[in-house]
Amino acid sequence: MEAKTYGWKFLSASDGPSNDGPSNDGSKSIVYERQGHFSSLDVIRTKGDLCDVIIDVEDKSFPAHRIILASTIKYFQELILNSSDEETKATISVKDVSAQSMESILTFAYTGAITITEENAQTLLVDADHLGLTDITEQCIKFFYTCLRPSNVSQIYSLAEARGIEPLMKKCKKFMVAHFEDVCKTDEYLNFDILLLKDIFSNHEIHADLEQLFDAAIRWITYNIHQRRFYTTELLSYARLSNLQSQVVIEYFSKIPSLVEENSEFVSEIVSLYETFEKIVYINEKKLIYVVAAEDSNNIEIYDPVIDQWDVANFVDRGENKQEFSCVVHKRKLYIIGGQSQKLGFKKTVQINDLETKTWTSVAPMHSERSLSGAVVLNDFIYVCGGRNYSGPCNVVERYSPESNEWRMMCPMNICRSTLAVVALGDAIYAIGGTFDNAPLDTVERYDPDKNWWKSLNSIMHEKREQCGAAALNGKIYVCGGYNDDGAISSVEVYNPQTNRWTKLADMNSPRSGALVIANMGKIWAIGGCGTDYNELSSVEIYDPETDTWTVTGPMSKIKGYVTGGL
Repeated sequence: MEAKTYGWKFLSASDGPSNDGPSNDGSKSIVYERQGHFSSLDVIRTKGDLCDVIIDVEDKSFPAHRIILASTIKYFQELILNSSDEETKATISVKDVSAQSMESILTFAYTGAITITEENAQTLLVDADHLGLTDITEQCIKFFYTCLRPSNVSQIYSLAEARGIEPLMKKCKKFMVAHFEDVCKTDEYLNFDILLLKDIFSNHEIHADLEQLFDAAIRWITYNIHQRRFYTTELLSYARLSNLQSQVVIEYFSKIPSLVEENSEFVSEIVSLYETFEKIVYINEKKLIYVVAAEDSNNIEIYDPVIDQWDVANFVDRGENKQEFSCVVHKRKLYIIGGQSQKLGFKKTVQINDLETKTWTSVAPMHSERSLSGAVVLNDFIYVCGGRNYSGPCNVVERYSPESNEWRMMCPMNICRSTLAVVALGDAIYAIGGTFDNAPLDTVERYDPDKNWWKSLNSIMHEKREQCGAAALNGKIYVCGGYNDDGAISSVEVYNPQTNRWTKLADMNSPRSGALVIANMGKIWAIGGCGTDYNELSSVEIYDPETDTWTVTGPMSKIKGYVTGGL
């Protein structure tokens, strides 16, 4: 017969000096735990038997026992043990606590158990906190984590904000962002505070398309237009108004003529804003990642971060097969620029794949043939910088206009660079690292398109890098991996244009040269590349700027090694 059937428990070594084996005098000892030993205490309380104190809450009185209250509830412990007034000890009036909560809390004091429901959780959290019961408040917070819904998240957020519960506030904001399509349809949404709304709208992971964001912003403003019209410009900039097609804006207002009639000046203001806003390059969760194998321009994979899935691209036809080309994605078109082929050498040809029709076409070629160049999009132009031609690394820069299908020679870089990283930030282009005269570079230069000139930065990177990857995020430039005299490297650094300084960050999990580095969903992605001893990588890792950590995620399906691509 097992001892535990009767509540017996043999002491183990972790329970203290006594255990199953012989004690110091050769004997054994056990602990007997009687189940429900104090279960009758709460019955005695509810009957009012042997009670020596009355708790008055609102219009209700609760008989209780001072010894139980003083030993289980901090609020009563201080009142009872520190008071010499017998009348005070006999009757205690509690303010700022509901009678319903007090009943639940007294039951908890006598039994150690409490029922938390969606109906009582908010009041119970506040009242338990008032009475010094931190364990109950913590359980209420954990309970809220499990029952967030579009209909209640704003109320729970308001409670967390009022009580200064940062983890719960963060959890609520994350939920609002992930379920914004449903949250913005609730009545509670129309009463959101402007600061909360800006936090949600500006979040990189918001689950809503541009039309939904625009509609949500307009509905919030017009709900109280006289007080909220002041926020129109700021809120619509967060809603990426300028990225909407003009026809969408026109059709939106045509469906609600009453709004136009009653607020014609407001509507005119929005139209004016649409015409003057600068285009905002915004990275959200619905951006697909296109990865192209650097050794075969027809080998392309597509990653959908929403469903966390890699797929091999199935295009209608095959484009010109090239290697060591540069690549950008712009307005749903994938550009394969320059490169070289084994038979024909360096190339200046340019192919475009229409990602809607999945077909290849050729456009105007560059003026200069080259491979291993860097390409970037800025203000609807495609810039191709540096690279290698028959003379070695070059400093040639060309600009392509998709609208006119023309290339134009621009101011050359100060230094010849091949295998460089090129990134756009603000209204400037940065040419980073690369190689010249068979040596990796640690220098960076910045291009001003208005002045059409390059200026070398007086701040150099911590490491020399060729074949590195770079991406712009939150006003900074992140440079990852590359290759130098030590081989493939895993180090990462970030450049802040405001301070003109480079800062070292956490290393990647794997050394990578020739990897695709992009900013997506508010994070930095490092995809593929070659590692130590030129081993080809299909792995992917993601950098979180908030925690300075890299996390390995699912690998590509088939592609390995040097890659390029875009969003």
